[in-house]
Amino acid sequence: MLATFCLVLAAGCQSEPDRLPSVKVLSAHVGRWTYEDALAELGAPARSFELRDHSRIAEWAAGWDATPSLTFRLESSDGGHSGVGGSDSGGDSGLLYRQLQFDQAGKLVEILDVRH
Repeated sequence: MLATFCLVLAAGCQSEPDRLPSVKVLSAHVGRWTYEDALAELGAPARSFELRDHSRIAEWAAGWDATPSLTFRLESSDGGHSGVGGSDSGGDSGLLYRQLQFDQAGKLVEILDVRH
């Protein structure tokens, strides 16, 4: 039962809604896909904007990313006693987006995962 709980917990830390292709899979389309190809394959992006140079950035929600972290601190008291304390700060978490960048000609040039 504990193993099942750990698997569910690990799967929940970073999920990919609607089976969004990985960065590695999408990298095969660099230089070939257009923005319209991405729309046809991935659906409407969560956000998209055109830059001044007429290139485009579009982002699709890829799930939640939670990175656990542990913080240690050295503590001392007036009586000369000291010790080390630790706490789980929960780490950084946020919505993970798969970001596709298109050049001025509309061709896919880069894929990144970004956290907002």
